[in-house]
Amino acid sequence: MNVARLAATTAPGPKIGAIARSAVVIGSGLSALTVSLALADNGIHVGLVEKGESIGETMPDMQERTRQLTEERVQAVHEHKLVSVFNRSRITNVTGHPGTYEVQIE
Repeated sequence: MNVARLAATTAPGPKIGAIARSAVVIGSGLSALTVSLALADNGIHVGLVEKGESIGETMPDMQERTRQLTEERVQAVHEHKLVSVFNRSRITNVTGHPGTYEVQIE
C-alpha cells in the first residue's frame, strides 16, 4: 500500500523567492561564539540567543587560556555588524523545514 502511494507521488517543484542568508546560534560558550563569528565573516547574518544576562559568561573552573579566548570572541561578536545578540532570551517556536525555518525568540 505504501509503496503504491509513494510511486504515485511527485517531488515538489523548486521554490522561488528571496533567500535570507541567516542563522540562529543558541548559547554563548566558546564554540557558539566561534561559529557565530565564522558565519558572520562569511556574510551570514547571525542571531545569537543567550538565556543569561550577557554572552560568554565564564564558568569558575574554566582554564585561563579558554577564558582569554572567550573574552576575545565576546569582544569580536559585539563589534561584528552581522551578529545580533539576544540576551535574556529563549526560542519559543520553530516552524518550517530545512532552508526555510522561522524562529520566534522571546
